[in-house]
This record gives sequence, structure tokens and C-alpha cells, in this order.
Amino acid sequence: MLSRRLIPLALLVPTLLAAQESGWNIADVHGPADTVRFQTDEGTWMNVDVSPDGRWIAFDVLGDIYRLPTAGGQAERLTSGRAFDQQPRFSPDGRTIVFVSDRSGKNNLWLMSADGTNPRQLTALNDSLPTTPAWMPDGGSIVATRQVRGAGTRGGEIWLFDVPGGSATRLAHGDDVASAQWEPFPSRDGRWIYFTRPGAGGNDADPDGGTFQIARINRETGAEETVTTGPGAAIRPTVSPDGATLAFLRRAGAKTTLVLRDLATGAERLGFDGLDGGTGNPSTSGAHPTYAWTPDSKALTIGIGGKLHHLDVATNDTTLIPFTAQVEQIVERALHFDRRIAAAFTVHDVRRPVLSPDGRTLAFEAV
Repeated sequence: MLSRRLIPLALLVPTLLAAQESGWNIADVHGPADTVRFQTDEGTWMNVDVSPDGRWIAFDVLGDIYRLPTAGGQAERLTSGRAFDQQPRFSPDGRTIVFVSDRSGKNNLWLMSADGTNPRQLTALNDSLPTTPAWMPDGGSIVATRQVRGAGTRGGEIWLFDVPGGSATRLAHGDDVASAQWEPFPSRDGRWIYFTRPGAGGNDADPDGGTFQIARINRETGAEETVTTGPGAAIRPTVSPDGATLAFLRRAGAKTTLVLRDLATGAERLGFDGLDGGTGNPSTSGAHPTYAWTPDSKALTIGIGGKLHHLDVATNDTTLIPFTAQVEQIVERALHFDRRIAAAFTVHDVRRPVLSPDGRTLAFEAV
């Protein structure tokens, strides 16, 4: 007998609705579960930031946020539990970290002290959820993308959220895919907000056609200006602490390349070309994880190949930042139902056959 383990949707929907109405909490354990603990020295899709004094690196691994001395070592876990916490950013004075968390039931902006204490919710949005936050230079507000309801997964607008009240101001409309705005990052004087937007050419299947480009909004006038043009998707703008250089990422064939743009002259030069590829779609958590300048504007701290690195922008040399992080996650056991689909039948479609080294066994996919 062949059986398939299924979760009938009709059975789950009433249960989920009832759970929400009864005060369902993401932090609770809702059934049989196992606690998984291990130590890791690498991570996938790590969002990275550097404290203004250059002492600390904040990064996320598996839904928790960690803090690490910039020279490397044992990472300190700042958040834990069932919630998925990500995208940490230090405030200009280094005392506070903003991050995205679903601990309220949906993704919202949260704040905590730089040592992980005093977590508090900044926004309480039920739709058009915020993502990819960055602090304004005065520390009084945070700029983030707010996803537009009804615009599909790619719609987004840039909003300012006041600290600590969380009141919001929209900078510009992005109520359809063509006008969407993602991955905002402010200039050092706060006049401009750089961001990623759809380009005039290309599509998701043709990233070399200019799918995404960098633009900026003038906060005083609301006018938008194009910053980058040409082939290759341009994403994740990040302004240096001295305000002189805009770093962003561009696809060059099969590679993801760092590009440095002189903001005074507009001159661009290609930098390190060994970066990890992104998703190609910046709408949810960005097309590439965040990276950060060092306070002296001479290097970037970034995840490459599952490790943390300092990247010298003058020489393109990389220096490994070794770290270890203790991971602890509660994993609930999946709910399964046995269902008979057939007693026996002939397979007519066999996929990916692989012969064992001794030639006696064939492994393949069927059904």
C-alpha cells in the first residue's frame, strides 16, 4: 500500500480561525514539540549592521538576532523564542536596535536596547506590513518599506515612522508594481531617501535587462530622481557614514557585484564581484541581505558564503570575521493524516534516476 501524509485544508482553517479568536500567541507551543540546540559558525541570508562606534556587529540567524564584537568571537543572542526576528539596525547613538518581528502575530517594527533588553513594539499594523527599516540621521524616526495591500507581493511604499510613538508619514505613493519602492536608506544629511524601484527594462526572468534600479526621494519636495540606469539589476543602496559614497549591488552576468558611486560626481566603479546572489525580488525582505559600512567609510561588513567578512572597498580584499553562535529553536512536530491513495499501480513517469555505486540499486522519483 502507498500512502501520502496530508493535512486537509478544510480541517485546518476552522482550527486556525478559532485559535486566533481565542487569543492565539505565536510565542506559545501549540502541540508536541522538540527543542533543537546546536552551535554554528555560519548562516544563510544574514542581515548585518555595525554599531556607530564600530565595536559591535548585529546580525540575524534562523529568526534570532545576535551581537558580536567586530573582531569576531562568541556571538551573544539578543532575541529568542518562537518569533522570527530579523533585519537589525543600530540607532545613530548606538543605544537602540530596530528590527522586524512577527512576535505580535504579524511582521511589525520593534525596538530593543543594544544589549537586547527592553523590547517594545513600535508599529501595530495589521496590513501593509513594514520591512527593511533604516534609521534617519537624527534618530527621531525610521524609514521602512510598507507593503501595499492589493498590489501583489511586489507593491511597496516608503514611510517614516516616528520614535517612540510609531506615527507614520508616507513619503510617496507606490500603489502599483510600476511605482513600487523598496529597500530605503537615507542620506547622511537626511535630505534624500535612496531606494530600489522597478527599472524601465527587463523582467524577473531577465535580470540583465535592468529589472531594478536605484532612485531617490527629495524629502523637502517629494520629487523622485533616477540614480542608476543601464543593464543589470541595481539593488540595496547603502550610503557611507561620511556621506560621500553610495554602495549598491548590481548583477553582472552570473555574478553579484558591489558598485561604489561617488555622490558628488556620479562616477561609478565596480568593486568586489564575489557576493552571494539575491532573490531577484526586493518586495518582502529585500533582494539581498543588508550590509553595513564601518564608521570610517573604508570598509563594508557583509555576509559572503555563509560567513561574515570585512570588505576593504579600496582593495577589494576580504577579511574573515570568525564567529560562533548558539542556536536554540523549538520545532513543533508536523500534523499528519494517513490517507490511502492506491493499493498498487504502474508508474508511467520516472524522474531523476540515480544508480548506486555498485550498480545494484536504482533510486528515482515517482508519483
